[in-house]
Amino acid sequence: MPVPVGSYEMIFGRRAFFGYVPAPSGETWWFANLPSPAEPSPAQRRATDPQQLRMRLLEAFADDAGPACALIEATPEVQPLNPIHTVPSLRNWSHDAMVLIGDAAHAPSPTSGQGASLSVEDAVALAWAIRRNDSTRTAFAQYEAQRRGRVERIVKAASRMNNNKIPRPVGRFVRDAMMPIAFRMMANGNAMRMPFDHYSEPLV
Repeated sequence: MPVPVGSYEMIFGRRAFFGYVPAPSGETWWFANLPSPAEPSPAQRRATDPQQLRMRLLEAFADDAGPACALIEATPEVQPLNPIHTVPSLRNWSHDAMVLIGDAAHAPSPTSGQGASLSVEDAVALAWAIRRNDSTRTAFAQYEAQRRGRVERIVKAASRMNNNKIPRPVGRFVRDAMMPIAFRMMANGNAMRMPFDHYSEPLV
C-alpha cells in the first residue's frame, strides 16, 4: 500500500531500523540505523565499498515486512554510513566571555527530533538572560540553570529510544506487543508534552 506524501514511516526491523519519507517530487528519502559493536574509523568509512554496503543493508532488512529492500535496490547511490554521536553532559556551558548553545552544549541523537528546536529555545533563553543581567557571567549562569535539566532529559530519552531500536529477541517481542499501548498512553502523557509543549519566557 503506497504511503501518502506528508507521512513519515519508521520500521523496527529484526536487525536494523529503517525510516522513509515520500517526497512531493515522487522520490522517497530514506535512512537506516545499523548496529555496530564498535565505531568505524574515518579511514574505514572512506574505504567502504558502495556495493558491499548495499548488500549489507539488503541483508539487514531481508526478513522484514515493508519497502526497505525495494527502496535500497532502487537507490542509484547509497551514501556511506556515519556514526551517531551525542553530547550527554558537559561540566560547564560557559567560560569567561564564551558560551555554548545548541548542539555544541548538548547534542542529542537524531532519534530525538529535537536538535534544531532545542537550539532555538537556547537562543531565546540566552537573550532573555542577557537582557536582564548586567554581567555576562551572571547571564550565562542563569541561562545554563534554566536550560540544563530540560535538554539533558531529552538527550537521555533519545538514548533510551536508540537502545530500543535493536533489542534482543525477547526484548523485541515485548517491545512490539507493548508499542500500540505505549503510543496511546504517550499521545497525551507528560513524556510527549515535555518536549513539545515547552515555551521560553518572552522578551519584554
